[in-house]
Amino acid sequence: EKHPTQTAKLESGFARPSVDPCKTEFAGFGAKSRATCVDALAGGGQGPRLVVVPGLDGGAPFSITKYEITVDQFSAYCRTSGQCSAGGGSGDLPRTGVSFTQAKAYADWLSKNSGFTYRLPTDAEWTHAATSQGSGSGEDFNCVLMQGAQQIKGGTPIAVNVGRPNPWGLINAVGNAAEWTESSQGPSLRGGDFNVQMTKCTVDWRESADTDNSAGVRLV
Repeated sequence: EKHPTQTAKLESGFARPSVDPCKTEFAGFGAKSRATCVDALAGGGQGPRLVVVPGLDGGAPFSITKYEITVDQFSAYCRTSGQCSAGGGSGDLPRTGVSFTQAKAYADWLSKNSGFTYRLPTDAEWTHAATSQGSGSGEDFNCVLMQGAQQIKGGTPIAVNVGRPNPWGLINAVGNAAEWTESSQGPSLRGGDFNVQMTKCTVDWRESADTDNSAGVRLV
């Protein structure tokens, strides 16, 4: 479960929430809309929608964004921080071309504007959430699928809410945008993306750098 941030200074005039909307009893039920949650942000608006997943290796449950961070969500950070371009494209597409440094800065901004700590998932946390602890990673991946000489899927991103959720409620953990994680071995992109062949687009897909401008963000 998320905890009130102790390190990030909250935006001026924004009261730290007294109750976490992401309840422990939501863990594992994120495929149901009533078991999702959002945080209020300073200045109005809401943070990204979250689901709660059972803890890793018997640990406490934690919240993770149900969808990849969208163009609109990342643009709000860019406009208020002045640290990046708001970008273009449909607002419900995943924001791609995000560097590891930018992804961490966005998480810090959400922390300061919500009162809860947001960060990139560890490699182990991402795998745990993406596979629903081994029970499934969802279906209908947006990766490159060919039918003879014709490409019938992939090649471009799709809206973050298009696709079937995995058993814990995550959508597009595999495919669409690759997602940054970090661990003691350094940052990695996980899950494949819209440019990866369907046969290689799995939870095991991993790259160390954004070589095709498809890197996106999912946060815990």
